Amino acid sequence: MKPWKALVWPACALATGYVSMAASPLGAADAPHRLLVPTLAGVTIALDGKLDEPAWQQAAEIPELTQHEPEPGASSEFRTRILLFTDGESLLLGYDCYDPEPERIATHALQRDGSVEGDDSVDFVLDTFGDRSTAYWFLVTAGGARADGLVSATNGGFPSLDWDGAWNAVARRTTTGWSAEVVVPARTLHFRRGTDGWGFNIARQVARQQLVLRWTGIPHDANFFDLQNAGLLDGLGGMRQGLGLAVAPFAVGQRSRERPASSVTSGHAGADVSYSF
Repeated sequence: MKPWKALVWPACALATGYVSMAASPLGAADAPHRLLVPTLAGVTIALDGKLDEPAWQQAAEIPELTQHEPEPGASSEFRTRILLFTDGESLLLGYDCYDPEPERIATHALQRDGSVEGDDSVDFVLDTFGDRSTAYWFLVTAGGARADGLVSATNGGFPSLDWDGAWNAVARRTTTGWSAEVVVPARTLHFRRGTDGWGFNIARQVARQQLVLRWTGIPHDANFFDLQNAGLLDGLGGMRQGLGLAVAPFAVGQRSRERPASSVTSGHAGADVSYSF
């Protein structure tokens, strides 16, 4: 099943509490993929979807994703580079998604947590307790629409969309595909302070090709939301969760051309609120 399929399922009830890391923590021996995420204190980025700040040159890099569908392990011309770093207070991700036909990139969704089955997108899961049974899920389309939720093994392995975290992302079309910048503040997440390794997997969907590329969990029968298939992000033990209220405003817009001399612009704005304790 493709990762985006979960969006058309009804949201199911899911407990918001996370179990202790002691249940079944991720370890060095059993993590199929590992990546050391650097902490770049004091850096700033302009959240515009451009990966042009010096910090991105120092980020950890996943240089390529592997085809999961339709042919697991086969080569793909849709090159995908993922960059990650933390500033101590947020996890930052950059997406560089090459497309040989950038004019055919699909962008339809506008609504937060809407159906994005027909859109090009990148999504990731973040198992902050390393228990392999609970995680956060984040998705950004090439048009800038966002979706998020909570993953639980007791929920059939699919995310509940009831959770809306205070995070932000901006995507932009380029001459060679699309790119995005994503900022996930630590204060919108629950995790055990000092835990260095978080479970992680990331996937790209190319809608017109029904193509799915992943970091890990490549076989046909590997469910993206099965956290047993996740890799590991190291270096996050210094993340500061902080206290208080986090508010992240957002706006999503889309312009479609119906005739050569006319166009239609639509969109919506709002804010995500998250309380950490």
